[in-house]
Amino acid sequence: MIHEPGGSESQIPKLFSQYLRPEGWVEGELTAKVLIDDTEVVKTETHKIDYVKGKVAFDLEWNSKDQTFDRDLYAFRAFFEYYKISVGVLVTRSTSLHDYFATLGTYIDRYGTEREIRAKYK
Repeated sequence: MIHEPGGSESQIPKLFSQYLRPEGWVEGELTAKVLIDDTEVVKTETHKIDYVKGKVAFDLEWNSKDQTFDRDLYAFRAFFEYYKISVGVLVTRSTSLHDYFATLGTYIDRYGTEREIRAKYK
């Protein structure tokens, strides 16, 4: 799966969904509304969390960037503060894998260009 081109969703998160969705894990999102005298004046939604079941939230960010990591933590905190979850689990790839990725050689990206695998995960 690491040798395949990236994009919006690689085979890695699809594999997680293949196992978790049949077990009842669903995508979750909170909608907060501010009411004044029964009139809605503000409505805001959180970032979606990949998998929620019961009081547990699980998000997969295999190739997470700083802004997506922060966004996910914010969503977990909102879910927790509004008593929707008790536990949040965030899975991402460790930087300790960089040396391993350097040994994997190259792959062909979605544009047909040969690239080093380690560059895909910097």
